[in-house]
Amino acid sequence: MAQGNIKRKPLVVGNWKMNTTADEAIELARSITTDIGAIIETDIVICPPFVWLSPIASVITNTSIKLGAQNLHWEDKGAYTGEISARMLKDVGCEYVIIGHSERRQYFGETDQSVNQKLKKAIDAELTPIVCLGESLQDREANRTNALITNQFNNDCFIILIYRIIGNLKNNKSFYAVCGNNQCVSRQQIIHSPSGGCSACYGIGNFRIF
Repeated sequence: MAQGNIKRKPLVVGNWKMNTTADEAIELARSITTDIGAIIETDIVICPPFVWLSPIASVITNTSIKLGAQNLHWEDKGAYTGEISARMLKDVGCEYVIIGHSERRQYFGETDQSVNQKLKKAIDAELTPIVCLGESLQDREANRTNALITNQFNNDCFIILIYRIIGNLKNNKSFYAVCGNNQCVSRQQIIHSPSGGCSACYGIGNFRIF
């Protein structure tokens, strides 16, 4: 089959970030399973905070909803206070994991090197990685977007790729217009040139569709 004719199943990922109490998380998960838990035409993944992974895994059992995590460490175990391993995520039922989110890069100093280490660990653990690439507003305005994203995208892996600007909805910039009309073309060139093994999207917000 020609590379251009490959049909990829759409994927919707809900990143809950640092939100919900225990009761709120269960209620939200139940609501999602009731509303869309029988959908099979699209893969649906929810990524709640770590502390709610186990109870939510029980809620989404026997539905089409998949469980994902918001981060992981590249080591299996050790003295890494506050971190979580791929083995732990697999043990509670995770199938996906978000890696290199813009907020992790911006607020917690994640680098391309650490993202690469996490990516390798996720693949080794048979977790599907959702790798986030993106530039800051300053990089975009300085016309460094293509060079930066190309540098970040340095592995030819069968991964899910999210393209997201490291920014904030509150600033007065039209990210949708810029991404939709300009940058997605170059992203597609980067992503599909090696193997065609990636699905790509752009987006801002908790839910990304691609």
